[in-house]
Amino acid sequence: MGLKIKILRNKKKFEQSTPYYIKEDFPPEILSKRKKLQKEVNKEREQGLSEVRRKGNEIIEDENHIFYYTGETQGQHGVGFLIKKEYKNNIENYVKLSERVCLLNMKFDPIKISIIQVYAPTLEAPEEEIENFYDQIEAAQKLSKGKIILMGDFNSKIGQRKPLENTIMGPYCYGIRNTRGDKLLKYALANKFTIINTTFKKKLKNLWTWTSPDKQYKNQIDYIMSNCPKLFSNMEILKNDIFPTDHRLLRSTVRLGKPRRSRTHFSEDHTDLTYEKNQQVYIRTLQEKTHQIQWEDSDNIETFYIKIKSAIKQSLTSATLKKTKKDILTEETKQQLKRRSALQSKPCKNKEEKEELTGLYKSTNKMLRKDYEKYRIGIIENNLLTTGSQKKAYKQLNAEKRWIPTLKTQNTTDKLQTRKEIINIASNFYQNLYQDEQSNKNTYEKTEKQAEPPVTPFDVTEILKSIDKLRTEKSPGPDNIPNLSPKNRKKTF
Repeated sequence: MGLKIKILRNKKKFEQSTPYYIKEDFPPEILSKRKKLQKEVNKEREQGLSEVRRKGNEIIEDENHIFYYTGETQGQHGVGFLIKKEYKNNIENYVKLSERVCLLNMKFDPIKISIIQVYAPTLEAPEEEIENFYDQIEAAQKLSKGKIILMGDFNSKIGQRKPLENTIMGPYCYGIRNTRGDKLLKYALANKFTIINTTFKKKLKNLWTWTSPDKQYKNQIDYIMSNCPKLFSNMEILKNDIFPTDHRLLRSTVRLGKPRRSRTHFSEDHTDLTYEKNQQVYIRTLQEKTHQIQWEDSDNIETFYIKIKSAIKQSLTSATLKKTKKDILTEETKQQLKRRSALQSKPCKNKEEKEELTGLYKSTNKMLRKDYEKYRIGIIENNLLTTGSQKKAYKQLNAEKRWIPTLKTQNTTDKLQTRKEIINIASNFYQNLYQDEQSNKNTYEKTEKQAEPPVTPFDVTEILKSIDKLRTEKSPGPDNIPNLSPKNRKKTF
């Protein structure tokens, strides 16, 4: 085991300096099944069903969020969305128009909302590029399916409100208008967009969204606009002392219905019986509870099962300890990040402080990489020592899922972008792929002449064998009792 850990630690070095590729072995039956499935996948792809992925256009789902991203130029431009996972079932589709404009359609009963995210060219860009940018926004509007929210970095200054502009601007404005600001307001007027930044009363210091590197100039160039301003109940600028950026975040509050839930969600607040202290408390409490369980004349199988289930759940509750989230960063790294943040927020820095800040950028990045690498190796080592496989470790480290942005149909060459349609096509594909070919041929028909075989009562040995076969990594069922619970106290049952 120690040799395996050493090899995995130096996996990259071995692969670079030797012609060998290091991977974990799989049983022959799994490899055979994979080979068969791959042939089926290739066959389906030739018929027109394929997964379309483009560079810089991805949908990634992690534990808490869904991240949509579109970009073409390396290290420049790019737009996207970061959505809370609770709104997953409200997403209809995501449309990429360019690396400067993208669209997200969402459905909230009883309304639909289309969010257009933009990143406008800078002042140095030619007029043709600006015209092309606004053409892309118009194209996004045509693909919208409800109330429109247009937001992003417009690189324009709209300044103070002028006469006859009260339909698109509120009284709370900032700065002086420039030529790009005039163009933005003309577009807003033509499409009946209200600039939400100007409709809520805020202090002047809470209106600017961009500052120059030397902190001397502050402008308002990021906006949220909508053709339905009544949806909004608030608009605010968020201060940023964590990330080194010259922009400040905009946050608006929109009145929506409650998010839809796709299925029943069971509580996950069950005890982690992998800890020895939890095991001891659980076993002691379960022994006390089971001694109190007696079969009464009025009992049947169902009522007796309810008694056992109640005893198990009460024992689990008594042994529940709050999990402490493992801190990846060391105290030294945290102190360095605090110092860096303090220097970033300081308005006037002397030469020594500027040099210190430059050094902190380099040192903190190295320390962060080192801490995350140590955490990653620790997870892999722990899983190798406990299970002998790194598969679970990679699953624990890579919790994100990648969505399919677009998908072709079998009958046509059209690309589907609506999430519901993509799920239906993918479900049908895998349903047909895993369907047993012999299941339809070998049907069993029961006749009157065939006698039913006698049912043999199960004994204690069968119960214990079934408990041994339970897999501990599976989620609990509707009773919310984890499989580790009966395995830890098999004799009691």
